[in-house]
Amino acid sequence: AVTGRSIRLVVLDLDNTLWKGVIGEDGEVGVAVGDDYPGNLFQSFQKALKLLSQRGVALALCSKNDESLALTAIDRLPGMVLRSEDFAAHRINWEPKWRNVSAICQELSLGPEYVLFVDDNPVEREQMRYQLPEVKVLELPEDPACYTETLLASPWIECLTLTPEDER
Repeated sequence: AVTGRSIRLVVLDLDNTLWKGVIGEDGEVGVAVGDDYPGNLFQSFQKALKLLSQRGVALALCSKNDESLALTAIDRLPGMVLRSEDFAAHRINWEPKWRNVSAICQELSLGPEYVLFVDDNPVEREQMRYQLPEVKVLELPEDPACYTETLLASPWIECLTLTPEDER
């Protein structure tokens, strides 16, 4: 935070990152997010992300999915803490995620050095590191019970002051 390298945007995957399961294969009834295990682990992670957004860190989605199915699920799944209006941008398609993150950065007029990429898939994380080395990549553990702790322990989310621009 002292060096001005805190992130301004968290770009998130959906399947097995914001909810348990794969929406395109399992449908809304097959994904878990809510009060019961394992959905409560993902709900807790979303609560931490919501707090970050209230501190001025924008959220965006980047997922390989059917866009209409994914956005409908975000707004209809009862256990979701985050809804479509909580995201500043989204790219839900079958393009490489690094290209989508680049497009999100352009849309939001934000340099990639201020982005934190969060995805459960190690292949996607490695592609991001290789293609957009400026983007910070959160190394999510295999166990979703540790997602929230891993996010909150990240040095990139620290901030020293909250400006009116952050609040907007």
